[in-house]
Amino acid sequence: LTKTNLREGFGLVIADLAELSMDHPQAPRKVGVLIARAVNESLYVFRELWSLFDAHTDAGFGFGVGAEVLGAVLQSLCKTSSAEQ
Repeated sequence: LTKTNLREGFGLVIADLAELSMDHPQAPRKVGVLIARAVNESLYVFRELWSLFDAHTDAGFGFGVGAEVLGAVLQSLCKTSSAEQ
């Protein structure tokens, strides 16, 4: 997988996340944890999250879902950072 493949894959997941979260309410958190792992392993750049969210706001990806994903990313990154110290 290339970084481009990863970015496109996250885009596909994010595009369907609002609908997916109706069936699986924990989906935004799980996606957030997955993105955090990619950030920790230097496969994905944190600042690219904003463009990913912006690209999919028209696809039903609302601020509530985005906030939940971002919260999970930040929480996971904080836990990882604390464990490394």
